[in-house]
Amino acid sequence: MPPTNASAPATPDHHALSDLDGDDLLDAYLAHLAATGRTSAHFKRAARKFFRTWPEPEAWASLPLTDRLAADKDTRPALTFLMLHNRLHPGYDYLLERTLTPFWREINTSPLRGEIDRFLDAAETIGFAVRTRIATGSQVPARLLIQTGRRLEELTLGDLNEFTAACYERRQRTGIVHEHYLSAISNTHRVLYHLGVLDTLPSRPGRAAQDLDDRLAGVTATIRAEMIAYLERKRATCSPHHVTSIATKLDQFGTFLTEHDPTLTALELAKAQAPRTADGLASTRGQRVQLPLVDITGGKDWRTTPLLKSRMAGGFCLRTPAQGACSYANICEHCPSYRAEPSSLPILAVQRIDAEALAHDAEQRGWISEAQRHHQLIERLDALIAGAHEAV
Repeated sequence: MPPTNASAPATPDHHALSDLDGDDLLDAYLAHLAATGRTSAHFKRAARKFFRTWPEPEAWASLPLTDRLAADKDTRPALTFLMLHNRLHPGYDYLLERTLTPFWREINTSPLRGEIDRFLDAAETIGFAVRTRIATGSQVPARLLIQTGRRLEELTLGDLNEFTAACYERRQRTGIVHEHYLSAISNTHRVLYHLGVLDTLPSRPGRAAQDLDDRLAGVTATIRAEMIAYLERKRATCSPHHVTSIATKLDQFGTFLTEHDPTLTALELAKAQAPRTADGLASTRGQRVQLPLVDITGGKDWRTTPLLKSRMAGGFCLRTPAQGACSYANICEHCPSYRAEPSSLPILAVQRIDAEALAHDAEQRGWISEAQRHHQLIERLDALIAGAHEAV
């Protein structure tokens, strides 16, 4: 969430606004201007003219688009106030023509604040970068909430489709390309899916698979097919930016393999790792399985090596400090859809013990961001463990 005023000024209750019109709405808006420190006589004069002409603001929304867009800069703050307090639904055609520049300032005193905060928190949880979260938040969910007048959990796939149709209609009318809006619609769809609001993930453009095939063109065909299948699965839980980042790394790795052994297949690559893992399991039955990475750890305990470390349900992750803290580490544990059951308690307990040890180790090495990541995981594990205990 962008920086906000820690003590936002009071604003009229939005439920009360639903029963107001004319002079009462004008008084509420003037009180809002005073509470936010704006004393412009131009704003007040424009507001009086608007509410005198349109005592019921929704009647203004039925005007042709050209008339709605004719509202001057002194009237637009009143329109923004009404939109953010669920008293004006101006149409997607109007909302697409306005940049909503004051949105992040005005939302501090709007009932939409909690809805947008919830959206941004969910977007952060599934890995969207700050810039993407903020851009998406104002481009699509804000406009959906304004136009529908509903809460976040009440939005439907039909609402997204209607907004998409408005983008294409505007493109046909003006020639303006809406790639940023269409991308934000897809991002919004993904976040709403992870919040449980929608039942399906966004459909991908038909070129997506071909794009990945082109990007990995320098990789042996069978290995490329496995990499593409993996990237397709990652689309379900990762942002497009993260999938692109993974694709870049896989391309580098796959190209390296192809250059050194162009006949290598995915099955042979998997088998090359299997004997070492199987030997380790056979020779350490009843003991902790040793990582097949002794060249990295030097045979020492993985938790004390000078690396960024994580325990996961199926193994471990070792990452060099130069790579920085991994944004994918423990992503499942932090996902709002993740659940634990009583049978998972032993695994969670071991994971928590390791997380504490790793946090201490990171602090001793001065890796503050890495230590913070482990502490966040500990908090999440505590919640999961508590939930699993309640299910006993």
